[in-house]
Amino acid sequence: SIGNVVLMKDLLNEYDSNVIRLSLLNTKYRNPINFSKDLLNQSSKTLHKIKNYYELKSVDSRATI
Repeated sequence: SIGNVVLMKDLLNEYDSNVIRLSLLNTKYRNPINFSKDLLNQSSKTLHKIKNYYELKSVDSRATI
């Protein structure tokens, strides 16, 4: 092998499953996926921002009750 194959179990050891899902969902339909660690790292940052947003909204909604 030339090293261009990554098994899902190996990815799951390094990244959260939601990061992998977001990486795959960010690709437009019928376009090839340029799968790389940069893509996974960017998806991880994006997922972190989304989680932080919803955590802040959750705290805000509890404060207004």
